[in-house]
Amino acid sequence: MADTRRKLARAWWAADRILGGRQRPTRFQRFIARHPLGVGLTVGAPLAGISVALSEGSMGDAVIGVCFGAALGTVFGLTALSERHRQRRLLRPSLRDSS
Repeated sequence: MADTRRKLARAWWAADRILGGRQRPTRFQRFIARHPLGVGLTVGAPLAGISVALSEGSMGDAVIGVCFGAALGTVFGLTALSERHRQRRLLRPSLRDSS
């Protein structure tokens, strides 16, 4: 299991390098990486609020909208957290050179 996990991690970081993962992060990327929870809430809360406002009294539509907003906020928050880990990896030269 540990060997499979190591292989997957190496494949992930190899794909990241191919896609330009060693480039310096922009100001926006640094901001997003510093505030992953804020990113998730900024995306999810307005979407959930809009869906509740547009549900026209139907409880089922409101619940689906809130769940969709929460799911989308979670995806954006996890993406921001992934960016934080990528930037942390860039700061450690020993890992950057050995990959």
